[in-house]
Amino acid sequence: MLTPELDRIRADDAEAHRAAVERGAGPDELATITRRGIEAVIDHVTAHRDVYALALPDPNDASLHRLLVGHFTVSSAMHIDELDPAVKPDIIDEVAAGFVAQGFVGAIEAWLGGPRRSRKALVETITRSFPAWWR
Repeated sequence: MLTPELDRIRADDAEAHRAAVERGAGPDELATITRRGIEAVIDHVTAHRDVYALALPDPNDASLHRLLVGHFTVSSAMHIDELDPAVKPDIIDEVAAGFVAQGFVGAIEAWLGGPRRSRKALVETITRSFPAWWR
């Protein structure tokens, strides 16, 4: 049920990023596109808050956690693959993709389980937590 929505968000983000790169967008525009993608994911989580709040931290069933990490690892790998070689650091791509994906899911889980904070604050925290080379 959740995967098709997340797939659509990923496809929209990838297309927006690709189009921006093709027209020579600068780092600020690319950062704005990334932020919009993060906002779309958080809107999705908020719309399905009951499911995520119940299933994500379940110590007896990590299937939702694994599903999200897998999804965001693919998304992150796609993003890393599209980076301009001039700004991409010398990294192990799949390790960086896994690192970003785990952090993204961890941030969502911490937000859902912690004191009530705004969606805007979550988006801002996630955006500021990405590596500096992530555009």
